[in-house]
Amino acid sequence: MRSVTEVANGIKTTFTIPSSPLTKFCKVAGVLVTLSAQSEISVTPTVMPTAGQTVETFFGTDLAVPPGTVTASFNGAAMPAPIGGYPLTLLFNITAVSGTSPTMNAKVQILDAPSGSWVDFPGAFITTQTAVGVAMLNIGVGLQNVANVSVNLPIRNIYRVVVTIGGTTPSFTFSVSAQAT
Repeated sequence: MRSVTEVANGIKTTFTIPSSPLTKFCKVAGVLVTLSAQSEISVTPTVMPTAGQTVETFFGTDLAVPPGTVTASFNGAAMPAPIGGYPLTLLFNITAVSGTSPTMNAKVQILDAPSGSWVDFPGAFITTQTAVGVAMLNIGVGLQNVANVSVNLPIRNIYRVVVTIGGTTPSFTFSVSAQAT
């Protein structure tokens, strides 16, 4: 394990990177001043800590798309691919769907660093989703190529999930978790 500590806005944060291929786990080690205003990237505890109090908050499995409800197409956040050549498994967990003829399509894009452009990862798409359920997409060397299920290519870049929503007043509540397999 490797740890990195930084102090910003009165919060001392220790990022602990486990030997796991996914490295988005971190721990907030201590609050140096009272948190009076939360920002988008700050911790939101259930009870406001006081100055000097330690807060044990862990950010669990990697989420390529955090849980939420969407009604329009969007590009997910940039995510690090698993290190060490491990395959990537994306789990699309759809918990609610509404609207008239709602559809959700998703694909994986990788970042072309020299140009700064996002490009589609060959074959990394899921079947069109129209109802509550789970879809899984596996990407990695040694997998059998199966349309909308697995892609036999290494993923070594920064990637993102791109979601396209269709239908009349569509709404999907879902998340996409990412793990090395």
